[in-house]
Amino acid sequence: MLGTDDPDAGRLRTRQSWIASRALPTPLDASYVPPPPEEVQDPVADLVAYINSYGAGSLLGVALAHVQFETIHPFVDGNGRTGRALMHLMLRRSGLTPGCTVPISSSLAMRRVEYVDALSRSHVACGVTDPERSAALVPWLGLMAESVIDAASYAERILSHISDVGDRWRAQAAAAGLRKSSAALRLIELLPAHPVLTMPQVMDLLGVKKHTALRSLDALQRAGILVQRSAGRRNRVFEAEAIMDAFAALASVRPGDSDIRLLSPASTGATARALGTAQAAGTRRSPE
Repeated sequence: MLGTDDPDAGRLRTRQSWIASRALPTPLDASYVPPPPEEVQDPVADLVAYINSYGAGSLLGVALAHVQFETIHPFVDGNGRTGRALMHLMLRRSGLTPGCTVPISSSLAMRRVEYVDALSRSHVACGVTDPERSAALVPWLGLMAESVIDAASYAERILSHISDVGDRWRAQAAAAGLRKSSAALRLIELLPAHPVLTMPQVMDLLGVKKHTALRSLDALQRAGILVQRSAGRRNRVFEAEAIMDAFAALASVRPGDSDIRLLSPASTGATARALGTAQAAGTRRSPE
């Protein structure tokens, strides 16, 4: 989210913004016009206080914080991405997802029309205690609950697939004659968390010297576990293709799908490989 030279990045906006329903240069036909810039700082401070409170440590609290953040629209750009990242931060901090990131953002992205509609319906002009205020939040809270269920299901299937891939890799390693104590076999256990690797990364992960890291990468490449995605012998980038393809397949799943085709998502796999290669090479990509 910091991959930009925009001087406004990370700063509360100082000018009026709006969400356009069509490509118009004015807010006259906007689908939503957030508060003017002079009314942004206090609501943001109030939201921060809520996020740091005990009540925010629940799924309901996360949903309310997200809709309030999007209502304030505190930045010139990047509010959607920041708001979704905020959800994951709150879930992690609350202890609801201590060891994982449930892909709620992906689930919401697949239901973009419903997502935008639910947020829009939450914007009502009424008193704090007016029943209409609570009723307006029902579509968003329902969508959030459904998205969490979908995301948990996706994550469960991905984890099951990764476990199967690990078993297959270990069998391939044994067939290739890799010793159980070898650095290459230790590297296999780290691939799900590091599916795109370079030699310096392997040195850091395993605490080994350059020649051992190179031998490990070459051994896993010969065993069919890693593929080289860069050209030549210098600054090589390796990929655990089975893991990258699983993540790419996840991105193509629609809510309600009963199965995820994880093994051969040809079109999306190419995109995932390009992104992974760029990340491993240390390039910075502007957020979408």
